[in-house]
Amino acid sequence: MKHLKSYNQVNEELTRKQRMILHMPYVLPGILINKFLGITTLLNYKWSEIKKKTEDSKFDPILARSSHEISEMKRSIKKITLNDIPENKLGFSTFLRSWKLYLVEGDTHSDSSSKDPKRRRPIVYLSKDEIKTGDFFCGERISDKDVYPNFKNGQAYIYDLSTYPIIVMIAKADKAEETIDMSQYIKDICLEIKDDLPVEIEVSFNRIGDELYVNVNSHEDYNLLFTEELDRKIEDLKKTIESFLHSQNYKLSGKVYYYLKGKMWYFGERGRFPEIREFGKYDDRSKDVYDWVKVSPDKGINITSVSNRTTSFLSGSEAKKYGGDRYEFYIDSNDLRVLLDDKEMCSDTHTKPNGKFNSKDGQNIQIQSICMKFN
Repeated sequence: MKHLKSYNQVNEELTRKQRMILHMPYVLPGILINKFLGITTLLNYKWSEIKKKTEDSKFDPILARSSHEISEMKRSIKKITLNDIPENKLGFSTFLRSWKLYLVEGDTHSDSSSKDPKRRRPIVYLSKDEIKTGDFFCGERISDKDVYPNFKNGQAYIYDLSTYPIIVMIAKADKAEETIDMSQYIKDICLEIKDDLPVEIEVSFNRIGDELYVNVNSHEDYNLLFTEELDRKIEDLKKTIESFLHSQNYKLSGKVYYYLKGKMWYFGERGRFPEIREFGKYDDRSKDVYDWVKVSPDKGINITSVSNRTTSFLSGSEAKKYGGDRYEFYIDSNDLRVLLDDKEMCSDTHTKPNGKFNSKDGQNIQIQSICMKFN
């Protein structure tokens, strides 16, 4: 019994296609009712998808089309009721649902460039959350024809739009304010490494609370070199941040990526580099101009370029061969150890190996910055 999962847990693990199949008996009738009777019945379903967007940046909705962008409610708003809106079809859609409506005070919007007051429309937020100024939210505008019966043929037929509010469905991002406070705590955790090294720390925690970046950036005039001691300090810092996140119920795990400074190529066949070379060639060919961004004509891998963490989207045959539709380029500490062990196959030029790294003396691997990504 302990291995059984709840419906919600199973539902969250499903792909978009699987959810479409599972939810079709509920979604399809709502779509048909809207198409043939002009009655919107799926607002609750769409709102639940928007709410899910505030909790999972990778969630792929079926009906909600807005982005995952989280915005701050900077406008002054006040609660209103459905009776404050002209004749509409929201009553049936929100029947027996705990919906709230908020009117934006002192602001209007026009879908055209016209300054005619009759084309300026009030803005109303529709939500199942309690919303106040200063909250963070994700939202999506509801089509006028799904709200107002006389908008069936479009708003161009309505002479005076000033009495017809634009309806925007929103959901509160519950963790947004907390992530702001968390970012400051994480900066404090990083103070020790900042005291040890001439670096600057940047912390970026998305407002959804499921992705955190901690960047350790070398000062411009300092040569930050890769050493086992540096890697140990970074790994210790990553584990400390993970432990703090877990103590606050953020189940995020971290990975460390190294960004290199200057120019450096590798011509060897050790570690992950044969795979990187193969997909690097594919990535270069996919560009408009073949300029060996990642792999030179002499098969030298541009380590600096690979360390910049780009993604190559693969064609059908390449995707089948690799087992995925994209390939992520990056350099981690294990890759750097391979380079150190195979120094004679490294070079500061793209034509042939000369046993040099990217530091001024060619004897060390110089680091531009280090990124810890938690998700």
